[in-house]
Amino acid sequence: MPDVPPEADAATAATDAVAKLHLDDVTGEMISKSELKKRQKAREKEAKKSTQAAAQAQTAGPAQPSFKDATASEKDLTPNQVRP
Repeated sequence: MPDVPPEADAATAATDAVAKLHLDDVTGEMISKSELKKRQKAREKEAKKSTQAAAQAQTAGPAQPSFKDATASEKDLTPNQVRP
C-alpha cells in the first residue's frame, strides 16, 4: 500500500462525491442524479397539469347565463315562444 497522507485520501473522496452531483437548473443546487430526475419528473407533471387546466378553462364557457342576459333574451321572444 502506498504512503498516502490521510488529507489526500479525504480530498480524493470529497472530489469524487462532488463529481457525482448534478446542477438543478431551476434552483441552482447541486444534487444527486436520482434527486434531479425526481424533480424534473415532478416539474413536467405540474406543467402538464397546469396546461390541461388552462385548456379546460378556455373551452368551458359560462356555466349559466347571467340574469341580465336572460332578461334581454326574454324581450326578444314573441308571444308564441316559450322560455327554455
